[in-house]
Amino acid sequence: MQYHTHSVGPDAHAFRMAFGAAINLARQSPFHEVIVLVHTVQMLQGGVCEEVFGEKFVAGLVKNKVAGIEGVRVHLETERVRSTATTAVIFAPFVSERLLAKAIADRRSQDIVYIPWAEDERSAYLDRYPDSVRL
Repeated sequence: MQYHTHSVGPDAHAFRMAFGAAINLARQSPFHEVIVLVHTVQMLQGGVCEEVFGEKFVAGLVKNKVAGIEGVRVHLETERVRSTATTAVIFAPFVSERLLAKAIADRRSQDIVYIPWAEDERSAYLDRYPDSVRL
């Protein structure tokens, strides 16, 4: 199933809510895994990602490519680095339409939680995936 935020861009409240939804979906699944999908590792450092996750969590995730939170294994995945997760909820903040489509088609994706960066990206996403559930 696919989920999205109504808010766009670096909204810390929406980001926190969306990540919480991804964690809850993973906890309800038999897999207990989330993939944080970003274009580059640098997207996690600074800004809203680090504000919500915290510097220590981001540093650990960047270094080890996996971290734990609330009984869920959180994997880092970028365009160039594939995670070790086999089946997971994919948390996709601010990714391009191309990378999002790749994630949706990924056989490992159990659910997708998407945060669009801009209004036009949200509109295009909703046109393409009208059944996505708004968080």
